[in-house]
Amino acid sequence: MFIGRVSERKILEEIYASQKSGLVILYGRPGIGKTALASEFIAEKDAFYYLCRDCTDREQAFIIRRELENGKVEGENGQAVGDTLQKAVLPREDGTSRHIIVLDEFHLCMKGGTLKDVLLNILTDKDRFEHVLFVLCSSSVNWVENEMVGELGAAARYIIKFMKLKELGFMELGQWFPRFSIEECIAVNAVTGGVPAYLKRWDERKSAGANIKKLFLEENAPFYREAENVLNTELRELAAYNTILYSLAMGRCKLNDIYLRTGFSRAKISVYIKSLIRLDVVEKVFSADAGSNDNAQKGLYRIRDNFLDFWYRFVFCNRSAIALGKSDELYEDVIRTEFREYQRESFAELCLEYLRLMARHKRLKADYDRWGSWHGKTGRIDILAADRDGGTLAGICNWGDKRPNADMYNEILDILHSAGIKPAEVYLFTQKPVSAEAMSLYQKQDLIKVVELKDM
Repeated sequence: MFIGRVSERKILEEIYASQKSGLVILYGRPGIGKTALASEFIAEKDAFYYLCRDCTDREQAFIIRRELENGKVEGENGQAVGDTLQKAVLPREDGTSRHIIVLDEFHLCMKGGTLKDVLLNILTDKDRFEHVLFVLCSSSVNWVENEMVGELGAAARYIIKFMKLKELGFMELGQWFPRFSIEECIAVNAVTGGVPAYLKRWDERKSAGANIKKLFLEENAPFYREAENVLNTELRELAAYNTILYSLAMGRCKLNDIYLRTGFSRAKISVYIKSLIRLDVVEKVFSADAGSNDNAQKGLYRIRDNFLDFWYRFVFCNRSAIALGKSDELYEDVIRTEFREYQRESFAELCLEYLRLMARHKRLKADYDRWGSWHGKTGRIDILAADRDGGTLAGICNWGDKRPNADMYNEILDILHSAGIKPAEVYLFTQKPVSAEAMSLYQKQDLIKVVELKDM
């Protein structure tokens, strides 16, 4: 069953219906679901799909020809890649033509340098080729965003759309695991980050702990080396990136903290962090408003990729225990103790998604177009949104066993005062239900709207 990607599928169908010839660039981190989306798009359409290999142009051409002819290829005389791809789109004996060509991991086909000429020839020869849509998929985010256009040359003029796939949100997680509670979805998101390839490995019949042990805490476990495998496809100097990411995962979120821990120069750290930001691995934590407030912490960074954050927090530093086969002890003594608090960021993501959905349906007081957070020296506003007129919305996420009470109401007012803002609306999201006495107070004051898990 294919889940999610509704807007992406709609875009592809609209491009196909327009009968335009051109290139659609579909890219994103490994496992994000590019192949699944392309497969769903070409289902019941006359299309040719090819997964590019890391080999010579000559061998690539032979493999394409073999797949094009369903394995019925006589001899091994080499053909040009261009000749074989042209066969895929030229009218057949019955007069029909394929109008969609999917080249998966197409950056591997670019190494020989001939693919760009092939694409250009097919897209410009209107007499022989009509309405040909190339869907070019790649897991190399860095290459697509920094090198691809230059390597495509003149063929880049025919790019119709760039489509970068992101992780699935909580609405899709609910579809993926329809029997899960919200708490269970929060746990899954905290570990997998909503990456489809990782969700497929999650056994919904088992607890989060059992899944973590099976997927991470053995040397032959599927995800034991996955983080480094993902980064190795994009980055050199893995040792330096491992060091920085581990520092971030352990809460060293300022440039100076990383400098003191690693011994790298601040300039070097900045370069590495910029590379990680370009890959959507790390993000700079910024405030949507009150950025100049003296009580705010500035220059904070965090790992935005939940899977990588979890891996560096719990796997990278515990490899010795895993190698010794102590997965049960590691989980019980370390991960289980810390995992509940670790899920707080995943809960905050759910709350942000909830507010964005409210905004989309015009159920908030203003059209907020800037979303961020605020980290103070003595408190935190998990969600801080601002509109063009200076109006703000604040979202506080109460994750854990503490039930909101009158004291928490005053704590929220203190945090808002520290941030120097007077929001038009405040949302308090809470895992634990509010007591009847506290709810009466919140409703009477009419400033803070309480949203419990059951309301979401």
